[in-house]
Amino acid sequence: MFGYLLPSTRTPVVGIAVMALIPIGMNLFLASSRFDKPLLRVYRDTVPFLVILALGVLVITYVPEMSLGVLKLVGKTDVAAGTP
Repeated sequence: MFGYLLPSTRTPVVGIAVMALIPIGMNLFLASSRFDKPLLRVYRDTVPFLVILALGVLVITYVPEMSLGVLKLVGKTDVAAGTP
């Protein structure tokens, strides 16, 4: 959807984020009817958690040490070149 705004290696992350929001919206709708709460209140109460999840995705995506740090700890120092 917004893949043209990001470098080509980051494009799949946007698609995954969009696909993840559809079940979240459906679950919020079902929770609203199950617990007899207004839908907007359920949305408002879950926004802080969605922000935390989005920040986590951004950190993992744009800080390479988060994903490559484990490999560097176990001795795979040349992970950027793709060689073991």
